[in-house]
Amino acid sequence: MSDLGALLRWLLALEVIGWGLFPLLYLAVPGLRDRGLAVAKPFALLLLVYPVWFLAALGLPLFTAPVLLVAGVLLAALGWALALRQRPDTAPGADAAPARPPLVAFLRESWRYVILAEAVFIGAFFFYAWLRGYNPQISGTEKPMEIGFLSAATRQATMPPTDPWLSGHGINYYYLGYVLIAALAKLTVISSSVAFNFGLATVFAMTLSGGAGVTANLLAVARDHGRAVPRARTLALGLLGGYLLAVAGNMYAAGDILARGREAIDVWWWGGLGWKSSRVVVDSGFPEWIFGPNFGPSDTITEFPYFSFILGDLHAHVLALPFALLALTLALDIFLAPLFAARADADASREGDAALAHTEQPEPAIEVPMVGLPPDRAHAPITAPQRADLDDPATAGDTTAPPGEPAPAEPSAPQAITPLAIGRLALAALVIGGLYAINSWDLPTYAAIYLAAGALPLIVAGRAIGRREWLAAAAFAVACFALYLPFHARFTSLVGGQPFELPEPLASIPLLGKISAILGLVVWRKTPTDQFFTVYFLPWI
Repeated sequence: MSDLGALLRWLLALEVIGWGLFPLLYLAVPGLRDRGLAVAKPFALLLLVYPVWFLAALGLPLFTAPVLLVAGVLLAALGWALALRQRPDTAPGADAAPARPPLVAFLRESWRYVILAEAVFIGAFFFYAWLRGYNPQISGTEKPMEIGFLSAATRQATMPPTDPWLSGHGINYYYLGYVLIAALAKLTVISSSVAFNFGLATVFAMTLSGGAGVTANLLAVARDHGRAVPRARTLALGLLGGYLLAVAGNMYAAGDILARGREAIDVWWWGGLGWKSSRVVVDSGFPEWIFGPNFGPSDTITEFPYFSFILGDLHAHVLALPFALLALTLALDIFLAPLFAARADADASREGDAALAHTEQPEPAIEVPMVGLPPDRAHAPITAPQRADLDDPATAGDTTAPPGEPAPAEPSAPQAITPLAIGRLALAALVIGGLYAINSWDLPTYAAIYLAAGALPLIVAGRAIGRREWLAAAAFAVACFALYLPFHARFTSLVGGQPFELPEPLASIPLLGKISAILGLVVWRKTPTDQFFTVYFLPWI
């Protein structure tokens, strides 16, 4: 079959996997206006591959196309069955006429958003495939290592893949990203040499659409308050975020072209604006008493996504981009709809909410994000006295109405831990824990963002972080590690800093020496202002 036929087959596989498993994501992110549409493909790919990878990492030869196909069918059947069985909440006294499942209603009402989201992904996929067609060679830089890892993963039925340079041993590297691309290669019966470039196109498309989706969900909070479905125009505005993330770089090239004109463009990419754009910051001023008298200025790596996409390296930090965006999406979801709602009576009907809006409010209402609500009601208005009741056990059960005022609704206890809350926490651990096996450096960053996103709504609402929240955070941390235990059992990092020679009694404290090899102090000069602005701004305007 032609390369175009293989490309279409690859894209079809992505679409089938993404839509097959989308209902599970829809159910898991109630706080997002688009219910995760923009990141559905990285979510579905990871969820499809994970159980097969886990069993293969235990030594079972199951990383094969038939097993992947069966796993996909089972997961899709589970997701669609759960979603189609779901029914919208109805207000007391409302007609009990049959209603469409929320997922079906969501897709019908959001069809413009759905079409635009698909157009963004497919357009980005074909654009990068066309761009890569001008330089499809897999040679130079780190590509030999990457194609070796991808080929090994494509041929293996057990995990980890065999190390191409160390016969008889598994790859001692964060290799899960290559396994994800290899799974697509197995399902589409495409060789690793072709899958390499298709994988780059896939990562680029997922990064652009994921960046647009995160931006659109942020814009929806400010622009579309009260709407239950996303606006296509919000995603159109969100494309700016996708562009800034996946396509725009730093300002070195712009400055060089403004300064030298055509001469800057004609210079060889590796010796001109291409390579120099990735080495903008130059560290200097290293103390002699640490680095010696002959330690001169040193370039730092200031690469950005589009530099990596032009370079064409299918490296770990590139493979991690869409999954980092998936982690950010889950963090935004838990911020807008926390796992544990402040009050369960936020599930009052729309009619009840409308009636409440016409009653006299002695105190201004505040908005507390609530879990499990439709996007248009993810923030339930709660008055200041009610919020005080949450914090004061002595008044928590007081429902006595002041003279002349209607009796308030009976307050309910804090929401119990639900299967939905457990599932959302497990999904976050699956995604963020998986970052360690895709690109290890990303795990602490996105774990911290996720935990902070879970804590901020409580802080804003004036609630203390209680035992339940601390236990949830601990369970999340443990699950991040436990879900990828087969990887941790075999992986040994071969890089790291030099630990400090700590004096006693500090040297006897467990793990302190290891931590000192990870954390350090910058003792050389700060980044010059012009270099800093070149990375983040356009100082010439």
